[in-house]
Amino acid sequence: MKLFNALFLTLLIYSPSFAQVTADDISYDFECASLQSASTVDTNHINLTLRLDDQHGDLYGWYYFKIDRNASGQTVTFCITNRDGWMNQNHKPVGSYDNENWFRIHDTWMSNNDMYFRHTFDEDSARIALTFPYTYTDLFNDLDSLSASPYFSYEIIGQSVNGRDIPLVTIEDPNAAYPYGKKCAWLTSRQHPMETPPSFMLKAMMKHLIGWGAPGGEKLLDKTVFKIVPVINVDGAAEGFSRHNANGINLNRNWCYDSTYTGEEPEVEAVHRAIDEWIYAGNEVHFLDDFHAAPDLYDFGYRISESFSDPQYYEDEETFLKSLERWNPHQHWNDWRDLDHGYARGIIILALYTQHGLMGLSNEHSWSRRGSGNYHTIEDLMDEGEDYIKAIDEYLFPAKFCDSYGQEIDTVRVGDEVHMIVIDFDENHDPNGWERFNCRVSAEFSGDSELISMRETGQSTGIFLSLDHLSVINDPDNHPNNGLIEISGNDNLIGYYRDSNFPQNYGVDYIPALIATSVDDPGLPENLEVTVNAYPNPFNASTNFNCCLPSPKNIKLDIFNIRGQLVTTLMQGFHERGNHSVIWKADGFTSGLYFYRLKYGDQYRTGRVSLIK
Repeated sequence: MKLFNALFLTLLIYSPSFAQVTADDISYDFECASLQSASTVDTNHINLTLRLDDQHGDLYGWYYFKIDRNASGQTVTFCITNRDGWMNQNHKPVGSYDNENWFRIHDTWMSNNDMYFRHTFDEDSARIALTFPYTYTDLFNDLDSLSASPYFSYEIIGQSVNGRDIPLVTIEDPNAAYPYGKKCAWLTSRQHPMETPPSFMLKAMMKHLIGWGAPGGEKLLDKTVFKIVPVINVDGAAEGFSRHNANGINLNRNWCYDSTYTGEEPEVEAVHRAIDEWIYAGNEVHFLDDFHAAPDLYDFGYRISESFSDPQYYEDEETFLKSLERWNPHQHWNDWRDLDHGYARGIIILALYTQHGLMGLSNEHSWSRRGSGNYHTIEDLMDEGEDYIKAIDEYLFPAKFCDSYGQEIDTVRVGDEVHMIVIDFDENHDPNGWERFNCRVSAEFSGDSELISMRETGQSTGIFLSLDHLSVINDPDNHPNNGLIEISGNDNLIGYYRDSNFPQNYGVDYIPALIATSVDDPGLPENLEVTVNAYPNPFNASTNFNCCLPSPKNIKLDIFNIRGQLVTTLMQGFHERGNHSVIWKADGFTSGLYFYRLKYGDQYRTGRVSLIK
């Protein structure tokens, strides 16, 4: 009997079913983690005290900790005893067992002004955070991975208070030369380190722009340069701060040059200097967006007020917000709030508007819940990042050539029909009817010029499509305003529209649309199809890629390994209509399966080849 009792006691002590989670099982000594303390109240009941952000006493509620052991099968209750005023049961934490896949903890409630949450765990160890963490290490892992793209590079523009590197990303196609000068967009984020949702959005934006996301993102690089600072407060991302840098300074209040805290925020100084140097070198900034997150249970943002700027500028901001709402189901342009010095004099968009006249916005994304009531996921945030790129493209380049369905085209041939689409909410002034205005299309080399009548596609939409098409013919004699575009040889079509309310181009009435090249080459069959193939396949040392192009166009032929990483680019740039070939000498590559992708305008042709050595 004594032996039996001893065995039973041993099982009772060491059996997982009897293990309990206590404060001794809680840790917060890893990257980006944050708690002040944890204490055991009762069986599987733990009180959490949040760490003050700095000596100023601001709390703001960032927490990130780990249960190290004993959680499997246990229902554990946590109580935040010093919550910030905004925090309530609607701000549901996230958890993860592997630091990659995150789930939402939905069982939350308030009692005696404290916030509680409870979860039954499937594994012994788990991480819990206010929202999805994105650390300093995550940042550089992503940057180093994306640097495999020829479009992507980053440089270090300064160091933080504690000596961490602050990276500036440049995404561009150096081989593309837009004849009217490329536009430039600057995107910044994470001045407040706890505001992590934009990090996932910016990651998706960067992947999309280099062609690693949905097809077609890299097309914008033909005419746009992106400058991105993914994390400004790098110390906070590493050390788990809520809102300030290591000197206790709120970075988003100190962008004016006469800042009270000059010298105490090297992070702002580095980014501000980089923007200044870009502008003083003769470059323009056509769009600025600073990304944040907030406890509000819907997405919104700040725009510079009409009283602080001017009516045209204010209308220009509204144009982008309406484009953003068009692409992003979580955004509503009239939820955005006006901002002036009465709210925060030193905020980035106010300071840079005052100094440089930049069109700037400040996005605020909910930490947890959409306006629909659904809680966001990392996948949702990544999708939203691609939506932002589409809205930026639409804002920077509102006039485009298109087919009769409104789908953008960038190349036309003799015999094609040409339409134009203009997306410009500035022109949308009549709520009782459809707006109309005229565009002009010109053949650059022949000198022919035609008017196109534009009409809204629906009442008060701000989206305009040409009522009638223009036919492209090969005729050396010009007949302006006859409804036909006469071209000569390899000509360029240029579309313009008048918009006196477009303050992005003060004093400029006409804005060029996308260029389309027209050719007539009777030496090739009329109905070519875009194709690409490799021979031999499989191959030992080299293989020949043959491409057939129905019309002249910018193309790109990339090779990817089996993990989807770009390993080389074989062809890139403008190529005439007809057949083209290139040899891939794969001496330095390992045996295995590789994928090729030909980008031809908006179209893609893909296949695979096997390298056998």
